[in-house]
Amino acid sequence: MKPPANWIKVNIDGSSFNDGRTGAGGIVRDHEAKLVMAFSQQLDIETNNYSEAKAAWFEVHWCLSNGYFNIILECDSMLIIHMLQGKTNIPWHLQPIVKQVKKMVEQGNNNIKFSHCFREGNQVADVMAKLGANGYDMVISDPGDLPRQAL
Repeated sequence: MKPPANWIKVNIDGSSFNDGRTGAGGIVRDHEAKLVMAFSQQLDIETNNYSEAKAAWFEVHWCLSNGYFNIILECDSMLIIHMLQGKTNIPWHLQPIVKQVKKMVEQGNNNIKFSHCFREGNQVADVMAKLGANGYDMVISDPGDLPRQAL
């Protein structure tokens, strides 16, 4: 579903493989569903929940730093969404990163909504997170540069 005019939609995901490799990934689209930015980032050995929280931090930070203040952030982890919405307790090891995201949300005139989506609606973010876990760090703004797997 496309966001309203003057809003952007962010999809995030985290990936954690059995051998310890983890990554974060996401995609930002405008109200016409056009690519604004996509990223993948390799992370240290961590949990999948950490990877998802780190993806949220990366995307919110990037959006605010680039002048996007009306943001719909979608994630297929209901737990991460509930943490960001303040609806559930945050495990101690996730508190620093989740609190940083919440602090960014509360600053200025930011309109940031957190929403759960099903895995089927999060496929590009999933691909980008898996690429991050496989060691690919990238930030993409040209649709032609999206990895084949993400198309």
